[in-house]
Amino acid sequence: MSAMNNINRKPTCLVLAALFALLIAGTCVSQQSYAAEAAASDTTTDATNNDSTSDGETLPKEDETAATPASMRVIPYPDANRHRSVLSYLSLYQRDNEAVMLVAGERSFYGLYLPERNGKAQGGILILHDIDQHGQWPTLITPLREQLPDYGWNTLAIEMPMTPNPAIPSRSEYSATSSETTAVVEDENSDAGASESPATSATDTTANPQIKPDPIDSAGISKSDELDTTPQDLAAENNAPLPRLERLPALPQSATPVEDDVTTEPSADDRYRQQVREQIQAGINFLNQRGQLNIVVIASGESAPWAADYVQQQQRDSNNAKGITLIMVDAREHRLSRIQLNQRLEGLDIPMLDLVTADNRETPFQLQQRAGAMAHKHMRKYQQIILPTSANNSDLATRRIRGWLKTHAAGTEISSR
Repeated sequence: MSAMNNINRKPTCLVLAALFALLIAGTCVSQQSYAAEAAASDTTTDATNNDSTSDGETLPKEDETAATPASMRVIPYPDANRHRSVLSYLSLYQRDNEAVMLVAGERSFYGLYLPERNGKAQGGILILHDIDQHGQWPTLITPLREQLPDYGWNTLAIEMPMTPNPAIPSRSEYSATSSETTAVVEDENSDAGASESPATSATDTTANPQIKPDPIDSAGISKSDELDTTPQDLAAENNAPLPRLERLPALPQSATPVEDDVTTEPSADDRYRQQVREQIQAGINFLNQRGQLNIVVIASGESAPWAADYVQQQQRDSNNAKGITLIMVDAREHRLSRIQLNQRLEGLDIPMLDLVTADNRETPFQLQQRAGAMAHKHMRKYQQIILPTSANNSDLATRRIRGWLKTHAAGTEISSR
C-alpha cells in the first residue's frame, strides 16, 4: 500500500517541478527585456544630450537655420476698390466719357461730369459725397448728378479722400530693473537705520546712565540749543552782509538751439486736410474752365465741414465769396475738422440751405442748436428744411434742392461777345 502511494506522489512532484522551472524562466526573460529597454532609453538620452549645448540650448537644425523669405503683407484699401468699381460700372454701360481725371497737388483723382441739357445754363454744381461713399452713390448723389443737368446745371461729383485712421497713442515702458533696484536700496537703508539706532541708544545710556537726553521738538531742536542761542546772535545772523558779486551771472542758454532751416514733417491729419482743400479747389477750377462762374457746392454728411471751410477760406482771401452757394444734406461734424460746423457757418455771408432727411444722424437738439445759432447771428440767407420721413428721400430731396436753387442761386448766361 505504501508502495502505491509513493508511485502516485512521483508524477505530482514532477509536475510541480516543471511548473516552477517555467516560472523561473519567464522571470528571467522579462528581466532581460527590461534591461534591453533601459539600455535603449539611455542611448537615446545620450544622443539628445550630445545635440544640446553646454548652456542647455538646443542646437538649431539645418532646416530651421535656413532663411525663410518674409511673407508679403497686403494692406486692404477698400476706398480705392470702391472708386475703381465706379469706373468699371461706367465702362460697362458705355459711359466712359463722364469720367474725368483731375490733379490736386501730387495726386490725381477722378470726377464724374455731366453738362447741362436744356440749353439754358444756370451754373456749375460741385457734389461732395459722404465719407465711405463714392461719386455714383445710389441715394442722393446719383439723382442729383443725373437729374439737375435737365434744368441747366453742369454737375461734377468728385472723389473724396479716405480719412486716415487715428494715431496709436504712445505707451509708457515699464522698467522692472530700476524699480527693483530702488526697492532694494530702500530695504538696505531701512535695515541700516534699524541696526544703527539700537547701538546709538545703547552707547548713550551706557556712557552716563544718570544723564537723560534733552527732549527734542518737532523741528529737531533741543532745549539746550535754544538756551545757547541769544536774540543778539539771531539778529546778527539775519543781518549778515551778502557777498559782493563781481559780475552778473550769465543768461541760461536754451538746450535745443532753434534752427531756421529745420522743417517738421506734417502729420497724416494735416495732409488729409490739405488734400481735401486741394481736391475741392481742383473741382472748382474744372467748372470755371468750362465757363461756369456761378458755383454751387452740395456737400453730404461729413463733407459739409470741408465745404464750409473752403467757402470760408475763399471769403477770407478775396474779402467776399460772391458766386458761391452752399447746400448741406444731413450735415454732421468731422473728427479732423478743427473748427465746429456752426462756427464756420456763422461767418459765411452766402446763401445756405441746410437740408435734413430721414437719413440724418444728428439729434433734434443739435439741429435746433444750429438753426438757433444762425438766427442769433441774423443770418438771413440761411435756411433749414426738415423733410418728412414718410416720403422717398432721394426724389423729394432732389426736388427741394432744385426748387431752392431756382429761387436763390439761379444764374444767367453771359454772352462771350
